[in-house]
Amino acid sequence: MKTLNKETDVHYPRILLHGYSFDGNTCYGVTTNGLFGGWPKEKLAAIGGIEHFPKDSVINEYYCLGEEEEKWIFPLSLIPMSARRKSGPRYPETVLTLRKTGNDNDGEQSSSKDAGKIKKGWQWIMDCLDGEELLRKRRLSAKMRRWVNDFQPDVIYTILGSLNNIRFANSLADLTGASLAVHIMDDWPTTLHTKGIFSISLRKKMLREFRAILERASVRLAISQAMCDEYKKRYDLDFQPFYNPIDLKVWENVSRNEWTARKPFRFVYTGRIGVANAQSLKDMALAIKSLHGQGYDICLEIYSSDFQKPDFANLIEKNVIDLLPPVSHDRIPALLANADGLVLPLDFDEQAQKYARFSIPTKASEYMASSTPVLVYAPANTAVSDYARNDGWGYMVSKKSKVDLKQAILQLMGNQTLRKQLGTRAYQLAIRNHDSEKVQEAFRRTLATPACNKL
Repeated sequence: MKTLNKETDVHYPRILLHGYSFDGNTCYGVTTNGLFGGWPKEKLAAIGGIEHFPKDSVINEYYCLGEEEEKWIFPLSLIPMSARRKSGPRYPETVLTLRKTGNDNDGEQSSSKDAGKIKKGWQWIMDCLDGEELLRKRRLSAKMRRWVNDFQPDVIYTILGSLNNIRFANSLADLTGASLAVHIMDDWPTTLHTKGIFSISLRKKMLREFRAILERASVRLAISQAMCDEYKKRYDLDFQPFYNPIDLKVWENVSRNEWTARKPFRFVYTGRIGVANAQSLKDMALAIKSLHGQGYDICLEIYSSDFQKPDFANLIEKNVIDLLPPVSHDRIPALLANADGLVLPLDFDEQAQKYARFSIPTKASEYMASSTPVLVYAPANTAVSDYARNDGWGYMVSKKSKVDLKQAILQLMGNQTLRKQLGTRAYQLAIRNHDSEKVQEAFRRTLATPACNKL
């Protein structure tokens, strides 16, 4: 259904998003909110597996996948392996009511210790089998079909991420007749189904069906030019890059305009601690801890939803290495701009490089907009390293070396001219490549084209 903005005669198709999270405090949510910012809210709806629909999202309504859509096959369905999550629409008002009453989980969580042990045991078995996608099925329930048909989407926008998500996105497109827009955020097809009893069979199915949905898609997007180039070689299909955009109006009065080093010299990291960056972040923490022990006035603050990660506990040293809860996204600009240096780590092991080699982390554009110098500790053959090195916005350490890392830290601490050069260049690139007004308009045109072609 064609919808025009009466003032500008701009076409905004009705978009049904299918993905993991639409919360503005997560990496996927930040990118989603950035790309769809300015879109009429009534023309955005989403389907996903999170219980609560965040009130700060750009999306107007949300369908929570639950027990009516996701089921373990019999007899696994009889085992209490997880909380039961109720299926159905979610709206911001509903979320606020649930939080005020303290009832923020629609599911029925078993309090049995035995049930918890059973769940862990079954998860271990699933990991050994690599068979969850065979044993846990997802379907379009009658309730969800009605909800989707009422919305009448023009385009299904999906980030995929698994075989079941591929099949689910295809089912949504079959149901609605909408165009498919596939956005690849990281190279997950390379890393899925590589271990386990069922992995060989599942991997063949996943790769075959992934290629098929790419060929079916009217729009193919990727998170970096490097990923577009790689996927062109791999699948002989064209992709268009879309990075995480930023609202420069938010940053222009916050970004640094002087680069005097303060005491202590504060490095900051924000975001997840996971499969692609945990070891390099540990290296950074150990290097700073060592330099502090040598008498340098320096510290590292890590703000992450994984702030209780057990294997980081022994690294914590108050006022030297602090592992802290995440801050809300509206506080990120001031946090980054008030730091003396920012850390952007990617791991050097083979598995991490497979996963993140072609990705540009969501935080990169925000780091750049802060004008705070960025230390990029990542392998040389990654997209983020190429971007930082070729465009001169980050100080590179592209070899796994604590000696090189410490030297880079000392160089940033001691060279104000370098800090200014990096910060100024980064902000210039943020304006050129990540301005939300430019990116959002290009993104709108890209999604509007297949929708208009169907009219």
